[in-house]
Amino acid sequence: TTPSTTPSTTPSTTLAPLRRDPELWAESREAWWLLLDKVGQLPKGFRVGSVFFRYTPEELPASEAKMFVTVIDVEDAPTKSVAGVFTSNALAGAPVMVCREILEGGEEVRGIVANNKVANVGAATGKEDAKRVMDCVAKFETRWRGTPRKARQEGDDRGVFLPSSTGVIGWRLPVDVMVDKLEKELVMFNERFVGGLAAARAIMTTDRYPKVAAFTLANGARIVGVAKGAGMIEPKMGTMLSYVMTDADIERDELQKALTDAVAQTFNRISVDGDESTSDMVLALSSNRVENETDLASFREGLTKVCAELAHHVVRNGEGTNHVIRLTVEGTEDESFLNDLARFVVNGPLLKTSIAGNDPNVGRLAARLGQFLSSRNRKDLLPTARISVGGVLVFQDGSLSWDKDKETLVKEHYLAAQLNDPDIGLPGKDAGFDYPPHPRCVDLAIDFSSPAAPESEKTQVVVLGSDLTYQYVRENADYRS
Repeated sequence: TTPSTTPSTTPSTTLAPLRRDPELWAESREAWWLLLDKVGQLPKGFRVGSVFFRYTPEELPASEAKMFVTVIDVEDAPTKSVAGVFTSNALAGAPVMVCREILEGGEEVRGIVANNKVANVGAATGKEDAKRVMDCVAKFETRWRGTPRKARQEGDDRGVFLPSSTGVIGWRLPVDVMVDKLEKELVMFNERFVGGLAAARAIMTTDRYPKVAAFTLANGARIVGVAKGAGMIEPKMGTMLSYVMTDADIERDELQKALTDAVAQTFNRISVDGDESTSDMVLALSSNRVENETDLASFREGLTKVCAELAHHVVRNGEGTNHVIRLTVEGTEDESFLNDLARFVVNGPLLKTSIAGNDPNVGRLAARLGQFLSSRNRKDLLPTARISVGGVLVFQDGSLSWDKDKETLVKEHYLAAQLNDPDIGLPGKDAGFDYPPHPRCVDLAIDFSSPAAPESEKTQVVVLGSDLTYQYVRENADYRS
C-alpha cells in the first residue's frame, strides 16, 4: 500500500514537527512490514544481528520468559561520532548509567547491544551484568552472512558497545544464558541482507508492530531510526528506546547537539500514560562512510523528521491505544508553561476515557484546563482561551460553546481517528491491529493568543497523547505473566 497522509490544519506559527501526520501507514500487517523493509535499508557501514532464546527467570520460576538480544555494529572501525539522550528518572537503569559514563568519557563506540524482557533496573549486580554482555560482544569481530567469528586481535580493545535494556523492572539479566547464546549463535548481516526492520522487530516488548523511519540527504547519506515503546511513556526523555544510525560525516559534538534538539521537539513531547521509564534512551551513531560534506542544517532537519515519525508511532502503537490525541497549545506565554499545560491536559484520565469511548464530553477538556490554570495561579488566562476539537470551536470567553451539531461533528472526528474496534481488551477481543491503519489523530487545540498579537510573540507547543482503554489495563495487569 502506498503511504499517505491526511492534511493537517496548519497553525499560524511555524509548523512544529509533531503537527505533521506520520508519513507511513498501511492497510495490512504484510503491507506494513514490506514498507518498513523498503524504507529501513541500513546506512553504509552498519550490521545488525540478534539471538532469541527462552529461559526461566529466577524471580518467577513458574514461568517461561522469551528474550531477544540485538547487536547493532559499526562495521569498519569504532566511531567517535556517537550521541545519547537519557531518561531523567532518578531510578535510572544500569544500562543508562553505563552509557552516560561511556559518553562522558569520550570513548570510541563499536555499537549497541540491546535486550528486551528485562530492564536491568534496581539489581545489585546491574552494571556488572551489563558490562559482561558488552564485553562478550566486543570480544568478537562477527562477520556477516554466517561466516565464522574470529576473536579480536590480542590487545585490540578499541571501541565499546553501549548497553540498552527494556522490560521488567527489578529482574536480573540472565547473563550466563545471554553470553552463551551470543558466543554460539550471533551472526551479523550488513545492509545488503537486512535493514532496520530486523532491529525494530527484535527490541519489541508489548509493541504491536515494529517502528522504522528514514531520511536521505542530498549527498546520499542516510539517517535510519528504529524505536521500541508502548507503555511507561512520559515526555521527559527517554520515553522509550530508539537507535538512530547514519553514514553522514558528522562530528560527535554536532551529532549530540542535533540529537538533543530533535528529541526536545519530538520524543520529549509524547505521553501514553504519564509514567516515566527508568531505562529509556535515544542513541545515535555515525559510521561516517559518506565522505561528501554534510550540510548540517539538512542533517538536523532529517534527524528531527525521523524522530518525529518514530514518536508518532510510539504513541500510535501505545499499550491499548485506540486514539492518538494531538494537542496544540498556542499563546504568548513561555514555552515551559505551555508544555506543562499540554502534558497535564493529555494525561487527564477522564478526558482519555471519554475519547476512548468516542464520547464528545468536551467539558472534561475544559475542566482539565481550568484545573491546571488554578494550580499555576493563572485563572486570568481562562477567559482568553479558545478550545477547538477537530477544528470545531467548543469553548471561548470563559464558557462552553456547544450544541447538537457540534456534538455530531466532534463524535465523527473521534470515530475517524479510531484505530481499532472500540472494545479492544474486553474478554474475547483482541489487542488491536498489529500495523498502523491510518495516520489520523484526535486534534485538540487551546489558543490563548490574541489575533492581534505579532507572530514573533507567539509560541506553539504540540504534545501527543493516548486514550485509555480496557486493553491498557489488561496489558499492565498481566505484564509479568
